Amino acid sequence: MTPRKHDRKGHAMNSTRRSFLKAAGASLAAVGLGAFGTRATGAAEAYGGLRMGIQSYSLRHFPFDEAMDKVAELGLGYVELYPGHLDHSKVTEAALSEAIKRMEGLGIVPDAYGVNGFDEDEAAARKIFDFAKRLGLRSISADPTPSSFDMLDKLVDEYQIPIAIHNHGPHHRWGKPEVILKAVKDHHQLIGLCADTGHFLRADVDPVKAIKLLHGRVFGLHIKDFISEDEEVIAGDGKLDLKALIAEVRAQDFDGACSIEFELSPEDPMAGIRAGLSNVRKAVSSLA
Repeated sequence: MTPRKHDRKGHAMNSTRRSFLKAAGASLAAVGLGAFGTRATGAAEAYGGLRMGIQSYSLRHFPFDEAMDKVAELGLGYVELYPGHLDHSKVTEAALSEAIKRMEGLGIVPDAYGVNGFDEDEAAARKIFDFAKRLGLRSISADPTPSSFDMLDKLVDEYQIPIAIHNHGPHHRWGKPEVILKAVKDHHQLIGLCADTGHFLRADVDPVKAIKLLHGRVFGLHIKDFISEDEEVIAGDGKLDLKALIAEVRAQDFDGACSIEFELSPEDPMAGIRAGLSNVRKAVSSLA
């Protein structure tokens, strides 16, 4: 286990990083850097300050360029990229530069990337962190092995990019928030949670209680809804209490990657995604 003094160091650096990112976002809005700043700022305003984006897995049926067009069509300024759209292990520098230009031209800010596996292979992990640094990501969504945590302590401290553990369903090793808390509590404060609300619901866990339990270590949010373990619905139409969720992340001053996710109808998901986003906006308005 990493000593607790490392936790305190990580917590201080995390606070500094949050302040820096907020200041950078404010500066971007102030100077109005074309579409890149305008769309992202407008998206945050429409969703009560949340960096509302989409997990691009929702658009997995479409190639990268077309998927990014659809993100822009949804009026979103942020995206969490999944490797099927931009794979750190395969993309060339030239292709990555083109992808960055494409997103900038559409006013889309990449906020997270995943879900990525991590084990004790530091060289492989560094490739993911270097990719995240190149894109300016806020977090890396992850499925780390328990044996990887000491190595990840080192890398999150060096890169100042959080590892956000994704709770990948009721039968997964990270399916319960108590398990995640036990795993991270003696490690760097930049190792925490990517809260997938749908997977928590599938595991019969209240997503709001899960986020409360991991207070201070929530770096990502996937807004997804289910009415049973195997039946997904539009976000806000099932068991997910969007109003309570948004109230809690606001109370925690959450400024991480916030992604709508809709896994149904991959060939034509836009209507379901739009309906979910509408429900999020309604929940935000009800809290105003």
